[in-house]
Amino acid sequence: MPPPSLVFYAARNILYPSFILGQIPDLLNLLSAIDVYRRFSCLKADEALVWQKYYSNAQNEGLHREVRMLKDKEVKRLEVFVAKREAQRTEYVLLLQSLIKLYVHYLWTAPESCLLGKRLNDFFPGSIEGLDKPSNLLFHDDLSEGEADSFMQVKDECQKWMHSVVDWEGTRETRGEEEGLSKEEMDASYAEEFREVFPHPFNPLELAKYVEIYIKNVEGIVQKLADWFGPPPNVSPGA
Repeated sequence: MPPPSLVFYAARNILYPSFILGQIPDLLNLLSAIDVYRRFSCLKADEALVWQKYYSNAQNEGLHREVRMLKDKEVKRLEVFVAKREAQRTEYVLLLQSLIKLYVHYLWTAPESCLLGKRLNDFFPGSIEGLDKPSNLLFHDDLSEGEADSFMQVKDECQKWMHSVVDWEGTRETRGEEEGLSKEEMDASYAEEFREVFPHPFNPLELAKYVEIYIKNVEGIVQKLADWFGPPPNVSPGA
């Protein structure tokens, strides 16, 4: 995997200076890489705490005096980070799901809306009849059974939402015919009317803020561990 600093930089290039919704699939893969760094850092923090306890006991007996021990505030920071392991994983999964919902909404009226079927298959492999290609999104590789089930719930929510849009489009088309509007007139007002009836499921700026908080939390502990113990070796996705 690439160096963490490069992945953090690439993710922020999508979020700032303005959130590029069309690059959400790329952002999902970057967040998956960031979560690998987080999990690897948790393992290293766990190991550091175990060795801290071992050497602390040894030094109480007059052994290994040459080993530098972590300061109390450093130990506390590692303990807090490890204790938040499950909560941060939940945060990661919820961010992925929120970004997917936002992207489906964006793609409905985007110039590249023809990609909707492919993207739905990427998000929810096997959910689109006739599209059974493997997903190129990394987050599928390490989902727990419960997490995978929660993504199926998101799939159902997206399908329900899309059905409501199709129903609205049918009603709108009938109304347009009754009012004698041309196809050009209907097309010209479609995007604005769509946004009025179907607002974003999440405020993009607010969601970008929460993604940044997640990135910053992982970045902070990755940097701290590098400062204390040296840069990490190449990390595999299975860490």
